[in-house]
Amino acid sequence: MGLIGNVMNAAGAALFAFKESMLNADPQGRKASLDFGVWDRWEARLTRYDLLWSIYQNNAYADLVHPWAPRMKTAYGLYKHVRHLYNPAYRLGEFWAGHLQGGALDRAAGDGQSEPSALPILTDHANLRPPIGKLWIDSRWQVKKELFTRWGSVLGDVAVKIVDDTRRGQVRLEIVHPGHIKYCQFDEQGDVKAYELQKWVYDPRDRDIASISPEIDPRSRQRPVIYQEKAFRDGENVVYQTFLNGLPYAWDGTASEWTQPYGFIPLVITQHEQNGMDFGQNAFHCGLSRFREVDDMASGLSDQIRKKIRAPMLLAGVAAPKVPLISSQTNRSQQTPDQNADNPEPARTEQDYLYATDPQARAQHLSSDLDIPGVILHIGQLLGDIEKNYPELIADTGNLGGTVTAEAIRNARQQASSKVQARRPSYDDSTVKLHQMAIAIGGHRGYPGYDGFDLESFHQGKLDHQIGPRAVFEVDPRDAINEDDAFWTACGKAVDAGVPLAIYLERNGWSREDIKAMSDAKAKEPAPVVPAAAQVPPVAA
Repeated sequence: MGLIGNVMNAAGAALFAFKESMLNADPQGRKASLDFGVWDRWEARLTRYDLLWSIYQNNAYADLVHPWAPRMKTAYGLYKHVRHLYNPAYRLGEFWAGHLQGGALDRAAGDGQSEPSALPILTDHANLRPPIGKLWIDSRWQVKKELFTRWGSVLGDVAVKIVDDTRRGQVRLEIVHPGHIKYCQFDEQGDVKAYELQKWVYDPRDRDIASISPEIDPRSRQRPVIYQEKAFRDGENVVYQTFLNGLPYAWDGTASEWTQPYGFIPLVITQHEQNGMDFGQNAFHCGLSRFREVDDMASGLSDQIRKKIRAPMLLAGVAAPKVPLISSQTNRSQQTPDQNADNPEPARTEQDYLYATDPQARAQHLSSDLDIPGVILHIGQLLGDIEKNYPELIADTGNLGGTVTAEAIRNARQQASSKVQARRPSYDDSTVKLHQMAIAIGGHRGYPGYDGFDLESFHQGKLDHQIGPRAVFEVDPRDAINEDDAFWTACGKAVDAGVPLAIYLERNGWSREDIKAMSDAKAKEPAPVVPAAAQVPPVAA
């Protein structure tokens, strides 16, 4: 069959198979069986990424879309016709995509003080800001950083590769789908030591044929082939190799193997949530069982309601008429549009009847009873538990239905902010590494905008910087007014109780400089004018 056939079979088998162990991280490594280390295996990750992304897209139960869907439903004992009737995965993915590094970038790579920035840069090296800004522009990072955080939060992993484009004379950041990382080796610091990428692309040789023979439509010759790229360290050098369907191929038109003196592998892999494995888990991994339970029960309830609505009537003691009580669908479909003008969808108003020649004449619905309110209550309790574990679900919704109080939203925002601040370091630290490696490569190449830097700049500390803190939620002006009102109301009560104003302000975070400035400003205010009628004449001795 050949190498390409074997590769296709391996990848295809992974996508058709479903094993619950693919969703179980085992950092202890105690399961010394065939499933040992399955979490990090490429074949398992292919299915896991496909499953998680389909949950985000609300089509994970579609048998015709995903070959592993029937096996998954059987493994979890789900209802055959289960649908995503309540699935918060999309909302969770969008929340994290928008709050981890969301917002506008400052092209000058400032510190976020004079100009707001989604990634405020804190550094003592002013000459580092222009290269960072140029890297963002060349990489279109304003747009792509959202894909960076979306893939990371939904899939659990995301990778970014630095492209050294000698033809254009620039370096840029290229996001890599984690499913394309077939193999990766890390050092003790978590940096990549070696990797192998594999993905399907269109055959580049077809484009060459089309350029030679313009009469050939390139679209008719777009054959899929396997692109492979390997990189590994050889001392301070990085060795690259590229393949087409397993055979060496010069994708850049020059060579299928070359060496660069980078001293590091220019690829960074980011985990959304670390679990002690080489690859991480996503933003809603621990809630999947609850999501399935709610979908399963809600789908069954919805179908039961549908059955009850569509259940036929039994007319006992009545023989079936030779002529239908209502016109048949066939006759109605033959009527003109004007005749059906008052009833454009007649099938939705029809009632099916069954007949029985029983002497006790009565009509009854043929549907089973179900405690619908009880089932709805149980589903509501499950939803409440989900929202308790994922406060970010209500942190941005507002009081849409009148059931979410302002206090609940405020508490949810506090909890969600804590979660975001805990997850940001993974993305921010990876971004700093990417900046440092890209600027070092750009300076080494002599690309415009990277003057003064080279491959030694990192070890010399010239690339030291970090991404500063920033707010998770925008401050509502009304909230700021309410906070100020509450602050000064409490201040007045404290002063009335005998607490000096300066002490109260200092205890609430005011600096001594601010307190002195307020005191000086107050001293410069003109004394209030007392009306003459209110002045009290002096008392005679």
